[in-house]
Amino acid sequence: MADYVQCPNCGGYKVNLLETITETYKQKEKYRAYGCFSWFAGALGFILVMATCLTITSVIDAILSLFINGNLSTNIVICSSLAIIPSALLAIPVAIFMGKRDRKKSLEREQKGELVEVSRERVVGYKYYCNICGHRWRWDVGTQLPTVTVRPDLIKKVESQRWYCVACGNSNDGTRTTCYVCGYPKP
Repeated sequence: MADYVQCPNCGGYKVNLLETITETYKQKEKYRAYGCFSWFAGALGFILVMATCLTITSVIDAILSLFINGNLSTNIVICSSLAIIPSALLAIPVAIFMGKRDRKKSLEREQKGELVEVSRERVVGYKYYCNICGHRWRWDVGTQLPTVTVRPDLIKKVESQRWYCVACGNSNDGTRTTCYVCGYPKP
């Protein structure tokens, strides 16, 4: 927004945007159902059932290995691999059920026309700083732009004091005390 803003004090175009002023407001909207949350609930159900089944089979296998001489890690791998198929067969219907249930609740809320409160932000103004004359001002959205007084003598004075950075070689206007690229001080 600062690229084409003219300073109201000197008429120069070397203006920096200091701050964008925003305002948070609350707005009531109709509830909208989204499908991704219901599939997330289904995936969560799938993961929980799979983890529970694998944990139970590992505990059962550890208990059995105490009574039966055998290698515990081999028994856990065999028992866990055998438990994957039944636990997946149990987890898939749970995932589908949880996903459909969540989707149904969301659609019911949407069909009832339920209102939800949503926070939003909007831009209400801008704060600017002129690099030529040092003037600071605020412009609020919806108001007229400030009247510009062109002062070529001030612009010429600042441009005549232009200096080059010793460290990086960039050109800086006379109002700067440090280089705007590398931060090296003015000689």
